[in-house]
Amino acid sequence: MIKFMKGLGSDPVRTLADWQDSRWPWGIIAFAMVAMVLLAHYVFQDWMHMLPCEQCVYIRYGNLVMALGCVIAMIDPKAVWAKLVGFVITIYGLVYTIICSVKLIGIHDAVHSDDPEAMFGMQGCSTEPHFPFGLPLEKWAPDWFQPTGDCGYDAPVVPTALSSAPCSAGSSSSTSPTTAGT
Repeated sequence: MIKFMKGLGSDPVRTLADWQDSRWPWGIIAFAMVAMVLLAHYVFQDWMHMLPCEQCVYIRYGNLVMALGCVIAMIDPKAVWAKLVGFVITIYGLVYTIICSVKLIGIHDAVHSDDPEAMFGMQGCSTEPHFPFGLPLEKWAPDWFQPTGDCGYDAPVVPTALSSAPCSAGSSSSTSPTTAGT
C-alpha cells in the first residue's frame, strides 16, 4: 500500500494503469457489490422485515451486474478485451443503480414530505418488475427479486406470526405468576 501511495505521487498514470492490471481491485469491487446485496437481503429484508420495493430489487440487479463486470475483468486483467468488457458491464450496472437510487430517493422524499402536492406527477413502484433484457429474475429468485414492499417507506413490516408471539422477557425471573402466592 505504501508503494502504491508513493507511486501515485510520482507517476499517477502509470500507477493507476498497473493497479487496474491486477486482480485485487476488481475483486474488492465485486466483493463489495455482492456484500451489499447480501446485506440488503439477509439483514434488511429477512432480519429487520423491511420489504423490498421495485426500485430496491432494481438496485440489487445493478449491484450484481457490477460484480459480474468485475469478475469478467478478473479473468485476465492484463488483457484489453477483459478490461474493456469488465468496464462496460460495470459502468452499465453503476449507471443503472444510480438512476434507480435517485428515483427511489425522490419517491422517499415525496412520500415523507409535508407538502400535499409533493406526490403530484410522481410514479410509484409496481409489484411486477421489468428487468432489462427481459430477464425474469423475479421468477428465478423470487425471494431476492420480487418486490413486496411499497416505494418510499422504510419501516419494517413484522409478520403476524411474530407480532402475536408472547413476550418472554420476564420468564426467567424468580417470581412467576404460578408461584407468586406460595
